[in-house]
Amino acid sequence: MNKSDADLLTKLHDNVNSCKLCGGRDVACSCYKKYFSSLAVITAGIPIKYRNFTFGTFHSQNLTKSVNKLRKYVENIDKNKKSGTGLYLWGNSGSGKTSLGCIVIMEAIKKNYSCYFCVVDDYRKALFSDDFDTIDKIKNSQFLMIDDIGREFQDSKGFIGSYIDDLLRYRTDNLTPTIITSNKDGSLATDSFRFDSIIKEHFLILEFNVVDYRKKLQEELKHENA
Repeated sequence: MNKSDADLLTKLHDNVNSCKLCGGRDVACSCYKKYFSSLAVITAGIPIKYRNFTFGTFHSQNLTKSVNKLRKYVENIDKNKKSGTGLYLWGNSGSGKTSLGCIVIMEAIKKNYSCYFCVVDDYRKALFSDDFDTIDKIKNSQFLMIDDIGREFQDSKGFIGSYIDDLLRYRTDNLTPTIITSNKDGSLATDSFRFDSIIKEHFLILEFNVVDYRKKLQEELKHENA
C-alpha cells in the first residue's frame, strides 16, 4: 500500500473513533461507510489518478455513444454479473478507456461486488513468484479489470497469450465479468484465436477513437482542484 492510501485510511479510521454520531460503535454509521468504501477501492488496486472520474467527466461528442452504453452497463450491473458479460474497451492511447473502465469498477464496488484492477504484467509476476493472494484476486474477483492488453506483452513462447486465454476462459465459465482495455481490437490483441472467440462471445465491445482525451481530463481536474 502506498503512503497516500495508508494516510487516508488512518485519517478515516481516526474519524470513525472520534465520530460524534456513533462514537465508533455503529458500523451502519456514515463514518464507517466512508472508511469501508475507501478501503474497498484501495484493496481493489485502482490507481489514485483514476478514482475521481465520473461519467459526467466525459462530455466529448465523440465519446457520447460509448459512455451511454457504459452507463447502461452499470445500470444493469447485477444482470451483467449474473450473465458474466464483460467489457472490451479498445482504441487509441489517451482516449479515456482506462478511466472509464475504472468508473465501472468503482460502481461495482458501490454494489458490494469484489473487484480488482491489474495490468498484464501483474499477472505474469504473480504466476512466476507464486503470489497466490494476487492470483486468487485476479481469478476470482467478481469484477476484474485488466488494463492495456496487447501483442507487446507476449513473449517468444506465447506464455502470456496462453495464460490470459486460460484466465478468461476460467472467468467466463464462472460468470465473473472481466473489463479489458487495449489499443487493439479483439482479433489483434493477441495471436490467439481462442482469445478472439472468448471476446466476441462474452464481452460487450466498445471502440474509442479520439485525440488524446487524457490531457483534457487532467487539465479539467487541475482546474476543479485549484
